[in-house]
Amino acid sequence: MLSSFSGTKAVRKSPKGGPVRKMRQSLASSAVASRPKKISTLEMSRMEWNAHISSAPEEEVTELEQSRRAGGFLEKVDFLQRVDQRKDDARSSGKRRRLKLDTRV
Repeated sequence: MLSSFSGTKAVRKSPKGGPVRKMRQSLASSAVASRPKKISTLEMSRMEWNAHISSAPEEEVTELEQSRRAGGFLEKVDFLQRVDQRKDDARSSGKRRRLKLDTRV
């Protein structure tokens, strides 16, 4: 027969009449022990990418390798942003020159 307990220990009556103390296992500790190790997002992404590459056709793998060697998407975006910035700078400096020429006339 279980009596009321305090903390993590439960008190039972033994067949001989004396109390028997038994450590009570909490659900949280048993869940942590049986849970597998967490995998970070980067590790999971790397595993999925390797699985995709291993199951992809040879043509697709070579295309991916060639595009990786040529530079990634972010590098291309950076390049295009630099080109746009240079165009904007050239336009603004051209406007300034025209304004200066117009005031001299």
